[in-house]
Amino acid sequence: MSAQSKPIIGAPGRIKPRLKGLKALATHQTFRRISQLGFASFIAFLVIQHVVIGENGAVVTASAEAFCPFGGLEMLNKFITGGGAFISLTHLSNVILLVAVLAVALLLRSAFCGWILHR
Repeated sequence: MSAQSKPIIGAPGRIKPRLKGLKALATHQTFRRISQLGFASFIAFLVIQHVVIGENGAVVTASAEAFCPFGGLEMLNKFITGGGAFISLTHLSNVILLVAVLAVALLLRSAFCGWILHR
């Protein structure tokens, strides 16, 4: 018996029927996958935009490193130990992203790892 064909057990002695049609698609797992796909598409769009336009184009685009919250950890270490110096590829926005990710991870527990990253 596969995991797909197992009935959902509700109250003791009762078996709930499986949802069919659109109700079966409207699960939290579907919304989680959509969220992950949205974040991956956004990052892919930014990277492609940066590669196509480049840093010397008429429109200034941020590199992929500017959207990485873990670059904020590197930058924060360099900022504290280097007397206020920044790493050239990072920006203060990395620290803001790091604080936001840590706040979301602490407040919503598995929101970052479960809804944004694919584990």
